[in-house]
Amino acid sequence: MAKPLRAFLRHTLLGSKGNLVSLDDPFVQMSRLLAGHAVKGFIDAGASDGRIARRILRRFPSAIAYMFEPNPAYINPLASCAGGNSRMRPFHVAISDHSGQVELFVTQSRGRASLLKPNARNRKMSPRGASIEKAITVPTVTFDEWWSDQGEPPIEIIKLDIQAGEVRALSGATRLLSRSSLLVDTEIFLNPMYEGGALFSEIDSVLRQQGFQLFNLFGPRANACDLLINANAIYLHKRVTM
Repeated sequence: MAKPLRAFLRHTLLGSKGNLVSLDDPFVQMSRLLAGHAVKGFIDAGASDGRIARRILRRFPSAIAYMFEPNPAYINPLASCAGGNSRMRPFHVAISDHSGQVELFVTQSRGRASLLKPNARNRKMSPRGASIEKAITVPTVTFDEWWSDQGEPPIEIIKLDIQAGEVRALSGATRLLSRSSLLVDTEIFLNPMYEGGALFSEIDSVLRQQGFQLFNLFGPRANACDLLINANAIYLHKRVTM
């Protein structure tokens, strides 16, 4: 039923003009877009409990998932999800534009933990979930330094869900982006939700400078006033023929 309904919505709402916001599952799109490429590795930054990594692994059976999650609350769930699977490799560090140590703001909603503080809009949308319970010190690493330490394994996909820290992460990934990566799946904020957090325009600029182009947007979300808040975006490197 899902495919006929999707086709009906596309035809009814979009006609023959195509669409800006895709109605398709982004993971289905990933496998379609990279069908002509061998995908041997992907990064899941903001891996939480590992469920997204497992979904991507099903699409790319020869890939290894490198999962980054600094929130200690996810250590056991992530280990349980990996379950000894050699294709799932967790790293309990935060990704940023420098290596060292930083504060992680742990919120009541585990998925909102960030290196940045939730702003007033975020707290208004989710008074309990965006409330900071504590700040803890966590280690940070850049993608390029980590990649070099690992022996520069092939990394064709980067998935980012790190609560407005995406520009910092991408700024420390210039070699990885230019030499190996083909697709970036990133959360984007259209309006601020974290203090000093990256917005869509900044992410777009960084990725275009590295040879990527915007493919499509997925799952846009708005607040109670219909103000567009965030979505997910897929970017493709120019090495992927469209």
